[in-house]
Amino acid sequence: TLSYDQEVTTDRDEDIRNITGTPGSPTSPTQTNSTDSFLQKTVATTTTYSYDRGKIIFLARMDDRETENQFSFTARPQEQLIEYRADWQHLLTRRTTLSLGLFQRNREVTRGRDDKDLVISTALKYEINATISGNFYLNNNQRDSNISSEEYRSTTIGLALNVIF
Repeated sequence: TLSYDQEVTTDRDEDIRNITGTPGSPTSPTQTNSTDSFLQKTVATTTTYSYDRGKIIFLARMDDRETENQFSFTARPQEQLIEYRADWQHLLTRRTTLSLGLFQRNREVTRGRDDKDLVISTALKYEINATISGNFYLNNNQRDSNISSEEYRSTTIGLALNVIF
């Protein structure tokens, strides 16, 4: 799929879209929880390769934002975000699925700010029956920035139990 979209939106709207969005669609970039509105132009593409025991999904997205503060109506810095994502899901056994993901985002803002995010994730899902499943996951996040206060590294290890009613 290839899509182009242009709209006036906010970070809060984009957060809600990410939470309620369908699987396999590129997540919308959100950086802060603000009331700023902005004109966002988006070009996105998704490619899915399916085989007998799994699938590989490639996503690419480019966002060009022109931000405006709602209270002062003054122009804010323009941003350009480029994102790449690759997800692989493979059925190991009838009840066990292995997932690997790689996500990279480059964010450039006028006035010299530049952030590079890299997220690597892996998950092992075991389906006990049609209504109960469990996940063990590991996420590693890293941001490199030309502003030292914006840099971070984190690792998250988790276990989840999913029950469908």
